[in-house]
Amino acid sequence: MFQELILVLAGYDSDLFDSTFQLRKNIPLLHPAERQLINEIAKVACIRREIQSCAEAYVCKLHPLNKQTVEYAEQILANFNEFLATIEMKIASKDSELIGTSFSLAQFLAQLSPWKLRLRALFDIVKRVLPCKITKEILEVLSESVKQAPSAAHLEISQALEIVLHKAWLSALLHYLIMGQRLDEFVIDFFHGNSESKNTYTSDCIFSEKLPHFLSSHSVHVLWMIMRSLEIGRTLVGIDFAGTCLKIHQISSSAISFPLTKDVMDAFLEKSYGIISRNIIFHLAPVKRLVQVADVLEALVLFGDQRFARVFAEKLRERIEGISSLPNAKQELEKTMASTFDYTILMLDLDERFGECVSLLKPVFIEYTNNEPAFSFQLIPWWPYSLFLTDELARVYEKLSVHLLSLQQSIIITKGMYAGVRNLDTDKTKWIGVWCVFRFLSTLQKYFYDGIIRPRFIHLKQFLTTNSTELNMHFFQKQHSDCIQYIQQMTFQNDPDVVQQLNIIYATVQQAKIATTEDWIRLQNVVQNCIGLMEAKLDAPDYDKVPMNTFLLQLT
Repeated sequence: MFQELILVLAGYDSDLFDSTFQLRKNIPLLHPAERQLINEIAKVACIRREIQSCAEAYVCKLHPLNKQTVEYAEQILANFNEFLATIEMKIASKDSELIGTSFSLAQFLAQLSPWKLRLRALFDIVKRVLPCKITKEILEVLSESVKQAPSAAHLEISQALEIVLHKAWLSALLHYLIMGQRLDEFVIDFFHGNSESKNTYTSDCIFSEKLPHFLSSHSVHVLWMIMRSLEIGRTLVGIDFAGTCLKIHQISSSAISFPLTKDVMDAFLEKSYGIISRNIIFHLAPVKRLVQVADVLEALVLFGDQRFARVFAEKLRERIEGISSLPNAKQELEKTMASTFDYTILMLDLDERFGECVSLLKPVFIEYTNNEPAFSFQLIPWWPYSLFLTDELARVYEKLSVHLLSLQQSIIITKGMYAGVRNLDTDKTKWIGVWCVFRFLSTLQKYFYDGIIRPRFIHLKQFLTTNSTELNMHFFQKQHSDCIQYIQQMTFQNDPDVVQQLNIIYATVQQAKIATTEDWIRLQNVVQNCIGLMEAKLDAPDYDKVPMNTFLLQLT
């Protein structure tokens, strides 16, 4: 009888039981209590059959990650078979340690009891996991099984399977990154290639609804940087690509603890990106050159070098007269902008200071009003500089560039008007109005550059230099992003009310709409409104009060 029961438990058919694993009624010479014990033992065989049937039901539409689930279930059943074989051997040898004077059905059931709980837990988990069709769903179901495990057996099985699947997922990810191809597109399914820019991470690069729960937005960002860097580094001459991949593998095998969590993945990806930065990225974009890039952005894009802004505008003014009337005006204007930019760089000897970094900039013509050309810079960084200067930061720079140039040109125009009014006009009210506007604009410019932009860029360049041993591009890019976000905030670009008032002042001055005393009084009122809005920011928690307070005191 025991041998027959062991065969049933091992998955074989038996004439002793019907299709529901109930002992047939025509089996003679069995006490009702014995029959009940045998039926209890057969329930374990029934659970085993349910596990196998569940796996077979999804075999044709099984998610690749769930192949690991099936393999794990098969391993548990193989362990169960080993247990049965051990029991069979001990019964056959009449092992006294196991059976004592006799081995009863009750003892056999007691020996099976832990396995009954384990197999029941395995079936419950497999039944929930196998129908899942995307990676995120599989991993989340397992995570919930761990958190809500109703028994120790459920917790044991859930945790073990979670680790198995996390290891399989990480293995697929590493293969995807290093080999440039997916082992199976259904495992690493949250990336797609429809990004507007292949140089930087953007939100349209991912299916957010498919992100595993252990990947933070920070991890996804770093992962995208790693993927792009490895993709390009794979083809570069002089790059130890194989050595880089080996080091990443070593981290994954020695430094990662399972199951994966956001903290674990953040740390792993940061370490991996550090290796890639040292071996690939900074091979092509050394820290010294990044400092040079920051210098270009401050001096030219944000017009920190005011000689450049003045000379470029003057030469551009001389060269673009009459171009607007030409049939191919747009093309001629682009050529003129480019040649004037190159001429200004050479004339001021900026080519030696900035080197090839000036090629990151493309001057763009905006409009021509009041005899002054308005322009900005389109930033076109190539890889790996695009990792330091992302598309998002480039847009902020372009916006700041337009704002700062408008301020510069308004100061030039107002200064000329102030000199003319002071020398020729006897109307003191008009003279005071011009002076108030000029003083506000010049003080604002001093605040922007001396209080905000220059100190921040000095800090950024010092940071790049003193932390060069860290060699993690994401680390540097974050500092750059923090620098520009601070400048954007402290120059009021995030406040639409202040920006609106400033644009009114710039437009009024540049379009020469002020001729009478009343015009200047109206503009002076706009200036006072603008100052009032700025003063209100002193109480805002996201503004740096020290430079702002100094600026506002200078206006009193």
